[in-house]
Amino acid sequence: PDKGWMNLGTYRQMVQSKNEVGFYTSPGKDALLHREGWWQRGQPCEVAAAYGVDPLLYSVGSITFPGGASEYEFAGGLQGEPLEVVKGEVTDLPIPARAEIVIEGLVYPGKLKDEGPFGEFTGYYGRPPAPTPVIDVKCVHYRNAPILTNSVMANYPAGEPGLFWAIARSARVWNDLDSLGVPGIKGVFTVPAAASGRGMVIVSLEQRYAGHSSQVAALAAQCTGAAFYTKWCIVVDEDIEPTDMNQVLWAMATRCNPSDDIDILRNTWSTYLDPTKNPPEERPYGSKALINACKEHKYLDVFAKRTSLSRDIYNRVRNRWNQLGLKGEPPQIQTFEQFDKGITI
Repeated sequence: PDKGWMNLGTYRQMVQSKNEVGFYTSPGKDALLHREGWWQRGQPCEVAAAYGVDPLLYSVGSITFPGGASEYEFAGGLQGEPLEVVKGEVTDLPIPARAEIVIEGLVYPGKLKDEGPFGEFTGYYGRPPAPTPVIDVKCVHYRNAPILTNSVMANYPAGEPGLFWAIARSARVWNDLDSLGVPGIKGVFTVPAAASGRGMVIVSLEQRYAGHSSQVAALAAQCTGAAFYTKWCIVVDEDIEPTDMNQVLWAMATRCNPSDDIDILRNTWSTYLDPTKNPPEERPYGSKALINACKEHKYLDVFAKRTSLSRDIYNRVRNRWNQLGLKGEPPQIQTFEQFDKGITI
């Protein structure tokens, strides 16, 4: 209400009655901050909720953006054209024009009803039933025979939205690092299997100066796109493909000295949905492990050389097999490393 910008987010809801729907949001999320802003003025908060939307909106609405950034504009940029919206009938909010069902309503301060527990992105049921704000529904828009998009809140890959979220969140983190002026970033991956892309972020970089890898680990773990919930932030060199966990684990095993290369950030932004903090009242404060799995910068020139077998080297040796005086037939190799991209093929 004080800054005039709108938030589009993905939040859970529970039907409470014919014209009441729950409105839960984790601490620190924009919807909660906006809602409290209206309540501090003694006014209800306007809300519109859309169901049966383009999966792009669902994914974009699941990412944390800086204050004032427009999720609608981000989605429009991804699809290459503006997103169609219509103005609400009882609110001043722009509503996705292609949504199958939309409700508009008001959230009054102090009006709470118990809800939950729900299955969540962690693959567990969330916090125990607790009082939650309620939307008083004032208007319903709908299509006949609506087509509803749905997702399962479960471990990946059963929880398929984890892949959507991971792709979008990876781009969001990379944008943040670029905006902060960090050079040398070669790739970013938030791992779908790690709590639907929220639990782990991996950054590949070309080390350009002393402390570069440590800087990237700290900034990637705490930038707007990754600060919420992320527990593991791993940085690797540019010859490691961050989407290939075999390579990432190899780098952790051969380039990370745990006593020197692992740091812990405490009292970081987490959620009431984190099952590791018990009793639930201790949430939403978390912690993050920063794992530097890069070669030591001061010893880059003398760091042990990788052993490798690329398809190109294999073919060159095979073609000269007899010329090199090698006996028998060339061995049949099925797996090669492609070092220009660091991808095992």
